[in-house]
Amino acid sequence: LRFFPKNALRSVHVHLPWPARSSRPRRAALVTPELLADAAAALEEQGELHVVTDSEELAQEACTELTRNRLFSPCLPFPFHAEGLPLSYPGGDLLQADLAVVNQGQKAKA
Repeated sequence: LRFFPKNALRSVHVHLPWPARSSRPRRAALVTPELLADAAAALEEQGELHVVTDSEELAQEACTELTRNRLFSPCLPFPFHAEGLPLSYPGGDLLQADLAVVNQGQKAKA
């Protein structure tokens, strides 16, 4: 995010990947103090940082770092899930499509 001028962005969306399988090394955290500082600098006043993941563990890690960092204040209680998204959330339709794919995969495994 350092290549964006200060106050240039209205929102930043961070979509965290699925956690690595147990056979692979654990991924480094993506929501770090450095990322949050860069996002805070690039966002305009009242800008929004959206963090999305399908992993409860990654959500908790991100929420912990966001709480510790204090550069952002939540506008929704976190963590929240797809069912709790406000209708105004711009990625809601994509999240619902992803959720359908995940649910279909879980049915196939059963």
